[in-house]
Amino acid sequence: MLNRVDRLADRPEGFTPDNAIPFKNLIPLDEIVADVKGVKKGSVAVEREYMGLLAKFGTEFNILLYLKDEELRQGLFRPLAENIIKMRLGQVNAQPGYDGEYGIISVKKNNASGPAAGGTEQQLSLF
Repeated sequence: MLNRVDRLADRPEGFTPDNAIPFKNLIPLDEIVADVKGVKKGSVAVEREYMGLLAKFGTEFNILLYLKDEELRQGLFRPLAENIIKMRLGQVNAQPGYDGEYGIISVKKNNASGPAAGGTEQQLSLF
């Protein structure tokens, strides 16, 4: 194992081989839905919304990676669509974990909200 470390040690910081497969950082869809709804990830409301999204758009990867921004805005509740777009752009907050606690990653919040900021107040669902 140290042999491998020795072979890689002379590379500059941030080096990426030409044949490296690009990667994407994703937040699970149910966590984005929970954040938008303001409830816990395992709630019935999140599961219902999540399953509805999968029924409408296919896989979670399709929603998170492949649907065009305009398709998201037209087919999803606006704040959910905007949060998925922000996640794609890397506009996230990351709080590192500590002492056996997992870190937390979430989509960055706008400071302004409401019609003056270009947003509208709308409820996802009552139950």
